Amino acid sequence: MEGKIMRTIVIFTLFLGVLVGQSSADFVGCYPGCLLQCALSDTKWYICPIKCTTDCLKQAEILGNPHANNAHFCKLGCAVTKCSKLSTKTDPAVDKVNTCVNACSASCLKY
Repeated sequence: MEGKIMRTIVIFTLFLGVLVGQSSADFVGCYPGCLLQCALSDTKWYICPIKCTTDCLKQAEILGNPHANNAHFCKLGCAVTKCSKLSTKTDPAVDKVNTCVNACSASCLKY
């Protein structure tokens, strides 16, 4: 019995790690290009980090069940308020923003 429970926990943890890792890779792939495209458009710069954080999180998340939606909106709110302000026009700070988004993801998994 204990062996089955431990095996289930290990499999779940590995699965969760794959999902979080994929989400992080998708975000890092999306964010710099989005910032560049936004900066080249007529959009005011201060809007770009918020817009790109929102757009790139939408692409990186897997939305399906209500619990995933709750986690997505928790992560989105956290990322927009805490992470988007790390980017400036001269320094997009992609690594810092990604680290911040991952921290939001971890804190939202608690809920």
